[in-house]
Amino acid sequence: MRTSELASPTRIAVIGIVGMAGLGVGLGLHASQPPAQTAPVADLPAPPPPPPEPERAVAQQAATPSDQLLFVFDVRGRAYVQLAALDRVPHVHPRLVHEDTDEVAIAALPAWIRSDEQRAWLGTKVEVDSECIATIDQLDVIARVTGDAGYADEHSDEWTADAVVAHGKVMLAARLDHCDGRYARPLALGHVIAFDDAHDDALAGQARAQLFGSAAARAIDARWNFAQDGNWRKDVPVDTLIERDPVTGDTYASVHVHTGFGCGGPDVNLWGLYRRDADGHVAQLELRELDEQEVISIDRLLDVGNDGRVEVLAKTDLGLDTVLMRSGGEVLGELELPYFGCPC
Repeated sequence: MRTSELASPTRIAVIGIVGMAGLGVGLGLHASQPPAQTAPVADLPAPPPPPPEPERAVAQQAATPSDQLLFVFDVRGRAYVQLAALDRVPHVHPRLVHEDTDEVAIAALPAWIRSDEQRAWLGTKVEVDSECIATIDQLDVIARVTGDAGYADEHSDEWTADAVVAHGKVMLAARLDHCDGRYARPLALGHVIAFDDAHDDALAGQARAQLFGSAAARAIDARWNFAQDGNWRKDVPVDTLIERDPVTGDTYASVHVHTGFGCGGPDVNLWGLYRRDADGHVAQLELRELDEQEVISIDRLLDVGNDGRVEVLAKTDLGLDTVLMRSGGEVLGELELPYFGCPC
C-alpha cells in the first residue's frame, strides 16, 4: 500500500500502485543483401532496383544479466517492449504517430535487414507485470519525444517523423500480441517476483520515524533553514509504500520525501528502505538522497533475479523516464522519453 502525505503523520491518502518495466539487450542490426532480382520479362516493366545497402544500426552493447527487464510502453493501444537502444538508424521510412502528449516515429524493421538473433525474438513468449503471458509478433524501429518542437529546432514548430528520429531516443522495439503493463521478461529467464501491496500502519510509522530521526534528515534541516523559512518535515510530501515479499514473507517500507524539481529553492529528495523481520524488528536497508538519479517517485519493489535482492522500479526526471535500479542505487536499465520544453 502506498500512502502519500505531508510530513505530519495525521493525513494519509491512499494511492494505487501499477506494476510494470529494460533488458538492455545488445542487438546489432546486421544487414544482409536482399534476394537477387530476376531478369525482366519481355514487354513487362523491369522490377524496381534492390533497396540501397542499409546503414548498419549499431545497438549499444550490453550484457543480458538475469536481473534486467524489458520496459513496456504503448503506441496506438498496442504494447511494445524496448529491446535495444540504437546508435544509428537502419534504412527505414518511419511514419509519425501522435500518442497523447508524445510524438512517435515508427517503422517496421524489414525482414531482409534482420539478423538471425533479431529474428529469434519473433514468437518469444514474455511475462508482463509478472502475471500476463504475451508473444512478440513484430519488430519495429521506434523513436519517441514529448514537448514542443520549437525547443528542439528553433526553425520548426511542428514535429515530423525525421525530427523525432533526430532528437528522440531511437530503439529496436518488439510488439506484443496482447497484455499491457510496465515491464516484461522472457519466460526462459524465469519469473519476476513482484512484491504484493500491503497495509501496515505500524511499520509505516516506524519507518518514517527512523528516516526523520536520521543524520541525513538533520543535514537537510541545515540546508533548508539557511535557504528559506518553514519546516520541511511538515511542508514536504512524504510518499510511503508498503509491500510484502510473497516468497520470504518479509514486509518492506519505502519512505520517499521529495519536494519535486523546481527552479530555485532547496530540494529535498530523501529515500529510505526498511524491512521488518519475523521478530518485529525494523531494520534500515537504505537511506540516501536520490538527486543523482533525479528520482521523482518510487513505484514498485521487485526481486527480478529471484536472488533475494530488492530492485526498485521508479520514475525519474519529470516523471517521464522509467528506471530499474538496485536498492543501493546501481541503475540496471532505463526507458527514456526526451522532453523539449521549459522545465519550470
